[in-house]
Amino acid sequence: MRSKKYIISLLIISIIFSVLFLNSALAEEDTSHIKDIAEKSLKFRETAGYGVPEHPQAVVISIIDIVLGLLGLGFLVLIIISGIQWMTSGGNEEKIDKARKNIINATIGLGIILAAWVISNFIFENIQKAAEDPYFWL
Repeated sequence: MRSKKYIISLLIISIIFSVLFLNSALAEEDTSHIKDIAEKSLKFRETAGYGVPEHPQAVVISIIDIVLGLLGLGFLVLIIISGIQWMTSGGNEEKIDKARKNIINATIGLGIILAAWVISNFIFENIQKAAEDPYFWL
């Protein structure tokens, strides 16, 4: 009895596998529609007011700014949580020291975040200037 269930489940799994994967693996792919999709996408972006996609460097800068902004938001949350812990400590020195250490660590983290932002902006601005003017460093 158990072997029949095993054979039936194996048969069902093999049918599902063949339907899902073998048909697409054996088929030739028609890629002529990809160019049409790209043109329609660009036309839609222009109609929606987004314009032409940005240079990859600008995309990387945007991603870095977003990540660093989220880290700054995390700093704000840590400061608020630590402040609440300090206020609700009820005079317990151990809880006050823990909250104070959290605030100090969050402030150090904010300094690291700001330093990372300054360094990344400096690097990308100089890369941009060097790309525009080959004699930038001379």
